[in-house]
Amino acid sequence: MRKVRWTLGGAALALTLTAACASASREQDTPPPANLRALDARDVVAGAIVVDFKDGTTKAEFDAWEADWGVDLELNSVESADEALTVAVGVDDVDGVLERIRQHPAVEAAEPMMEVRASFTPNDPHFAQQWNLRMIDMPKAWERNRGKGVVVAVLDTGIAYEDHGDFKQAPDLQGVKFVKGFDFVNDDAHANDDHGHGTHVAGTIAQATNNGEGVAGVAFEATLMPVKVLNHFGGGNTADIADAIRFAADKGANVINLSLGGGAYSQVMASAVEYARKKGVTVVAAAGNGGRATVEFPAAYPGAVAVSAVGPDGVLAPYSSYGKELDIAAPGGDKRRGDQGASSRTPSTRATSRASSTRPTRAPAWPRRTSRRWRRCSTRPAPRDRTRWSRPSTRARRSLRTRRGASSTATACSTPRRRSRRCAAAAWRSGRRCTGRWRCWRSCC
Repeated sequence: MRKVRWTLGGAALALTLTAACASASREQDTPPPANLRALDARDVVAGAIVVDFKDGTTKAEFDAWEADWGVDLELNSVESADEALTVAVGVDDVDGVLERIRQHPAVEAAEPMMEVRASFTPNDPHFAQQWNLRMIDMPKAWERNRGKGVVVAVLDTGIAYEDHGDFKQAPDLQGVKFVKGFDFVNDDAHANDDHGHGTHVAGTIAQATNNGEGVAGVAFEATLMPVKVLNHFGGGNTADIADAIRFAADKGANVINLSLGGGAYSQVMASAVEYARKKGVTVVAAAGNGGRATVEFPAAYPGAVAVSAVGPDGVLAPYSSYGKELDIAAPGGDKRRGDQGASSRTPSTRATSRASSTRPTRAPAWPRRTSRRWRRCSTRPAPRDRTRWSRPSTRARRSLRTRRGASSTATACSTPRRRSRRCAAAAWRSGRRCTGRWRCWRSCC
């Protein structure tokens, strides 16, 4: 089977993918009178109505009218006499009574009495900085649903969900409900995170909320299923991901989250997405981080919900891909501009990225699927590309060692290159690991 390397998507997807961004300055037409059958039962006070008469209407007047309506109207408070705001309780046929009352010329408004609650505000210390949750109006959504009973499978680098061996649970995931997952990279039942990205995604979805620590999650009463399909470098292949999609669908997941993308069209992957959809599973995937008018796979497969990223201003993030397959946009931010919220420099990430500091300090086991070329390159030095970099000055090397610590012997490049597969393989074979994102071949090999 042809295998394609998959890479991480930059924007973490949330369980609830809705955005309520109505403009406050836009004038709206007056809505029609409220109908009891059109309202949610949780928003209505049973058997109660509110009738607002024209100013100056006396109690004696509406007492005479209420006999025809079959209700007992009373002033709402001692301050309501001038406005003639009245209420009635114990009404059997609310819609029928309101229809008769609205026909009277002295009535300005008549409607069911509705219940209003204070919006849920979690006590997490960094909640005020989470613009992403305000953008999708989560405080109001939490009044209706917090994800209880929903199982979300996170197909990623794993989750820091347990204390197992050298792995430790992320502090803000304590108390979160988990179901059994699987590690398709190492073929075992412990889908622990040795990268950090999967824990970030899981925290955005359902990290512990209202616990006085870190930040809030979107659906914090949901249950998470950790499924590891990407290795400690953030790479994976279509065989593992397709296998994991079917696994999650068979094990009871209601939502499958895929914050990853790359590669070309794969019939194996497309069939897996179709299989999950036929079982009633919602498959959500990142549109991609290419910043181009092409939705990447797996988001582009039929049946998948493709999600792009927007910043605090509601404008498409410069890195986010888009195209005809796009279904919806969600807050993603852009750390290059210093956006706060869902970007990887925000409190929501800081809380969950603590898992990266709890993963083992030793080099993790090399993935079981390693090409012969990668293994062979570790036995010989990488070629020196004289056209891309040159040896820095003595002062530059000393300055670099001072910043990185005396134990560091890495050599800087005048034109640094992103760490290559060959460089990573050689570093692993030699027992040394690159400590940063930007290194030249020479620093590792």
